[in-house]
Amino acid sequence: MFGGEKKKKPVKGYEFLEKIGKGKFGIVYKAKRISDGHYFAIKQQSSMLDSEQISFIHEVELIKKMDQCPYVLKIEDSFSKGGSFYIVSELCAKGTLKDMYEYHLKECSYVPEDEAWRILSQILQAFLFIHGEKVLHRDMKPENVFLAEGNTIKVGDFGLSEQLKQDDQYLKGEQGTWLYKGPEILQKKGFSWRSDIYAIGLTIHELLTRALPFRGNIMQILEQIKNQSLYIEINSNKYSQDLRNVVSSMISMNYRERQHVQQLLDHEKIRKYITPGSEEWLNHAKNNLKLDLQYEGIIHHVIGGRSHIILSDEPHQDSNSLTSSSKTAEQNELLSQNQSSYSKQIQTIELTQITEKTQATDSSNDQPYYHESLNVEIEEGGQGSGKDYIKRLIVPDGINEKITILLNPMITAQKEAIHAKLSVRFNGRGNQGFRILGIIYAWQGYAGGFFPGIDRQSIGYDGRNGRIYQGCKGVIKIDKYNNGDIITIDAYLPPISFFETGINTSNIRSLLTFTVNDVEQDVYVSKIPQSFRFCVSRYYERSSVDILELSVQPADKAPIVDEKLALPW
Repeated sequence: MFGGEKKKKPVKGYEFLEKIGKGKFGIVYKAKRISDGHYFAIKQQSSMLDSEQISFIHEVELIKKMDQCPYVLKIEDSFSKGGSFYIVSELCAKGTLKDMYEYHLKECSYVPEDEAWRILSQILQAFLFIHGEKVLHRDMKPENVFLAEGNTIKVGDFGLSEQLKQDDQYLKGEQGTWLYKGPEILQKKGFSWRSDIYAIGLTIHELLTRALPFRGNIMQILEQIKNQSLYIEINSNKYSQDLRNVVSSMISMNYRERQHVQQLLDHEKIRKYITPGSEEWLNHAKNNLKLDLQYEGIIHHVIGGRSHIILSDEPHQDSNSLTSSSKTAEQNELLSQNQSSYSKQIQTIELTQITEKTQATDSSNDQPYYHESLNVEIEEGGQGSGKDYIKRLIVPDGINEKITILLNPMITAQKEAIHAKLSVRFNGRGNQGFRILGIIYAWQGYAGGFFPGIDRQSIGYDGRNGRIYQGCKGVIKIDKYNNGDIITIDAYLPPISFFETGINTSNIRSLLTFTVNDVEQDVYVSKIPQSFRFCVSRYYERSSVDILELSVQPADKAPIVDEKLALPW
């Protein structure tokens, strides 16, 4: 019952049965409503300061806003009596996510992957609704994810949550459990929806590893967070690369790289667990969700800065130095070292490297400088504007370095085959470079100096020399293109079932084609990934890229590529 405590008297028609939890914001009891015998959880907070009373009332008001969402813990009642405040909520008899993974640890087993995808999906659906109400949870962790019948997820404990004002995106302050704070919180950049995504990612990481993400005293934990030194990595023998990639993307150190909840819900494995009939409340949440430019607009992310790899071997040079068999051993060694350095940047980039201002690079060493993100000016076009472009993306004044713009939306395989198309026109003085157009695997990390083709997870088509790059190697040369030319890349993806089973039920193959001024090029890239983004790279202030078309449609017919040269991804 109450572990030696005197049994509590009924309050407001509820009989208190046993204590089931205790935290900073009160004691939680299992209770029975006397009138009908139904069971509930009741949180009691006693001897409250005025500020605590306000917080308690605030929690009730926030949760009531989300009553329509099946994956947020519902409140049945709330009241005060005898100096204490009470919140009556639905009872989750199965415990929490922490109880779930501790059970598996005790049984020497793991949470099944399908179950992990379902849990992640339901949490994200809850946060679509939460963020749609402009609420930031700020204390997401396994103990605050409750399990109802059938292990249905219920996100609860909104004691630290806060509602944003209409035009705000960030909250200042450091509320929340230290273990689940994103690096940006430690940098005093404020708390945003990206911080909630980080905490969700760590929650899933903890569920899969059955261990806390970081361990040690507070100073050791802070250092581990800064260095992304996770206590245990997710077991690659138990969980797929796909699931590990998604979790990794959610806990990216660079908060701007984290996918928005609505983008994550577009992932096929996550979307699979959206229950039929959920459209009404999900659409309500989507309509409420006023996303910033990172999702709602055409720009997902802008990457600036130069890594040493670009300085050492410019991809727009007309020489054949990247592919020539006469390349010296010294050049091979340098390229290999730089590619390795770039990979390490992606995985272990220090917070001190993430700066708001460009840091000068000493040519005598290999240290890159890095812009975390840059702004790009957007000039609107489209119907009724008298302009032939949808949007013009302009490099701002004072920025004379290479930048890469990752575009929305994320393209991902669907139930039926799709055709995604991007047509652009580069603008600049004369033949001013650098201009590259390409695609990047959607879940790939990226560091300063990234451009499409720098690694094996992207493809780039360089206008200055007509080369297609992958792994920073010019794998083949096709037509050059200049400022003012119209370049189109068409991507085709077969149904998602092909990527899951290898069986293609359509005549559409996974490939990418290139066209310059309506002239189809004689090569195509085969086996492109099932999820990717279009991206463009530019140089020099006031140079720009016109987005002439950006579309995703059902693929009604397959492109003819039989006589083209195939470049495997």
